[in-house]
Amino acid sequence: VEDNKFYVHSIVGEPYEGKVESTPGDKTSYLGYVLDQNDPVVVRDWSSETRFSPPKAYKELGIQSSLSVVVPMQDRAFGILNVHDIEPRIFSGEHINLLQTIANLVGTYIQQRQTQDAEREHRMMAEALINIATVLNSTTALEDILRLILGFVSQIVPVVDSANLMMVDLEKQTATITIRHTVNPDVPNVSPGLEIAFEDIPLLVQIVESGETLVLNDVTTAKGWFVVPETSWVKSYLGAPIFAGDECIGVLSLDSAQVNAFTSAHLQQMQAFLNQASI
Repeated sequence: VEDNKFYVHSIVGEPYEGKVESTPGDKTSYLGYVLDQNDPVVVRDWSSETRFSPPKAYKELGIQSSLSVVVPMQDRAFGILNVHDIEPRIFSGEHINLLQTIANLVGTYIQQRQTQDAEREHRMMAEALINIATVLNSTTALEDILRLILGFVSQIVPVVDSANLMMVDLEKQTATITIRHTVNPDVPNVSPGLEIAFEDIPLLVQIVESGETLVLNDVTTAKGWFVVPETSWVKSYLGAPIFAGDECIGVLSLDSAQVNAFTSAHLQQMQAFLNQASI
C-alpha cells in the first residue's frame, strides 16, 4: 500500500487480468479494513455487505464474493492476497486456512529476498567506497572523482535512466552540467557545459541551500521544475548535494522516465553513499 492506495502487484483470472491497477486503502475501505483487522475477512455476498462498500473496480468486474488475507512480513504487512468469485459463495475454514498459509509463505519468501537484496546492496556500496578511496589516493583531479561517484550511484539506484553532476558557482549564481552519465541509451542527452541561472532552477537552489536530498515523484506536478527539450522525457527526479568539506559545490541529479521511480530506500542508500564518499 502506498499513498493511501493498494496497488495491484499481480492478478490472474478472467475477466480480471490486467483490468485493475489500484484501489483505495484507507480504513473505511474494504482492503483498508482487512489490513487494520490483520485477520482473514470474508464477504459472502457483496450485495448484502454492510461493513463497507465494495471497491469501484469490484462492481465493474461483477465480483460478488471475496476472501482476503494479509501477507505478513517480520515487521509489517507486505500487502493483501485476495480471491474473488462472480457468484455469491461461502468460503469454508479450509479455504481460509489454505489462503493464509499461501500468504504466509509468500511473506516469508519476500522477506528472504529483501534480506538478500539488502546484503547485495551493502556489498556494492562497500566495493564502491573502496574504489573511490583508491582513486582519491591516486589522483586529485576533481572530474575523475566525480565521474566515478556518478557511475557508482547509477548502480546503487538501478531505476536511473540518466544522471548528471551540476557544479554550482555561488558568486555567479549559476549551475553548470559538468558530467553526464546515460544508463538508458534511448533517452536524449543534455551535453555537458550547459550553464543555467539560479533564478531558472529554484529546486536545485533549494538543494544547495538546505543541504538536503530532494525527491520528486512526478516532475510534471512540481512547481519550479526546469524543462528543456532534452529532458522532457523525465518523470521522476532525485537530487542530492555534493560537499567538499562543509561547502556544497554541486548537485548530483538522477532522472527516471517512470513516475514514482525513487523510493525512500533509494534515497537512504544514495544519502548514505554520498555521506561516506564526501570529497
